[in-house]
Amino acid sequence: MNPRQLLERIAHNWPVKVLSVALAVLLFLFYRISSLEERFFSVPLDLRINENLVPAGPYPRNARVTIRGDQEAVFNIIEDDIQVFADFTDFRREGVFRAPLQYHRQGTALNVDYLEISVEPVELRLELEEKREKIVDVVPNIVGYPARGYELGQYFVSPEKIRIEGPKSSVQDLRSIMTDPIDLTNLRSSITLKVGFETAPEDMLRFPDFKEVEFRGIIQETRLIRTFDNIDILVLDMDDEFRISSEIPEGSIKFQGTQLVLETVNPEDFSLVIDGSFISSPGSYRLAVEAEVPSDILILSYEPEEINLRVEAADETEGL
Repeated sequence: MNPRQLLERIAHNWPVKVLSVALAVLLFLFYRISSLEERFFSVPLDLRINENLVPAGPYPRNARVTIRGDQEAVFNIIEDDIQVFADFTDFRREGVFRAPLQYHRQGTALNVDYLEISVEPVELRLELEEKREKIVDVVPNIVGYPARGYELGQYFVSPEKIRIEGPKSSVQDLRSIMTDPIDLTNLRSSITLKVGFETAPEDMLRFPDFKEVEFRGIIQETRLIRTFDNIDILVLDMDDEFRISSEIPEGSIKFQGTQLVLETVNPEDFSLVIDGSFISSPGSYRLAVEAEVPSDILILSYEPEEINLRVEAADETEGL
C-alpha cells in the first residue's frame, strides 16, 4: 500500500474515528478517577511572619488537607508528609492582611507520581501587631481545699518570674501570669508538680524560656489556738492535818493543737494544780501553779501562775 492509499484509508470516515478515540480517552479517565482513593486529615498550620510582628488575634492552628491518588500511595502518606504554611513575611507593619495557604510535600509524598492535594481554608486573614517582651510574676492558681484538719502552710514557685512575649496590646499592661489550676482537694500530704500557664486564646502570649513552672505546696495539719476558762485549781499531796482556809480562784489555759486533736478534747482533760507537799505548818504560802494537759497539746499560757494560800490546821475547824 502506497502512502497515498494509506492516507486515504486513515481519512476515510474520520469523524467517527476521532469520536471513538475521544470516547476511549474519556472512559479511561473516568475509570482512573473512579479508582482513586480520597483521604482527609488535619495538619498544623505554620505561620511565617516578620520577626518584629506577632499575631494579635486568634487564627486556625490546623488546616484540613485532602489527598487523592492510588489507594496504596494515599494510605502510605502520613500527616507529617504534607506541610501547610501561610507566608506573611512581606508584611512589615501592623495591620490586617491576607495570605494564601500553601503546601509542600516531603517524605513518602515525594515518591507519588499522581497525587491531588487541596487545602482548606484557601486563604488566611491575620491581624499582625508589634511584638513586645516583658518579665512578669508567676501566680499559682490554687483551687480546692486540703482534707479536713489540713491546710496549705506555704508554697513555692520556681521560677517566680518568667519572660513572656506577645502582641503589644496584650503585654504592655500585664504584671503577672497565672498558672493552670492547681487542685488541693482532699490532700493530706505535700505536693510537687509541673504546671503550665492559664491564658485566653485571644491573648496570643508565648513563653520563650519556660513552658511550665514547678509548684511545691507544703500541706500540714491545721493548728488552732483555744482557751478554756473556769478551770478549778487543785491542791495535791497536802498533808491531811492541814486545810486551805482562803478562797481558791478559778484559772484559764490558752493552748494550741491540731484541729483533729482539738475536736476530741474537753475542759475536763485540763487542770491547774499546786504541789501541796511543801505545806508543813499553818500559815500563808505563795505557791506555783502548774498546768496539766493532754500530751498532744502545746501550752501557750495559763493564769494564774502563782497563788497565795492561807493554811490552817484541820482540827481548828473541826473544834468550832
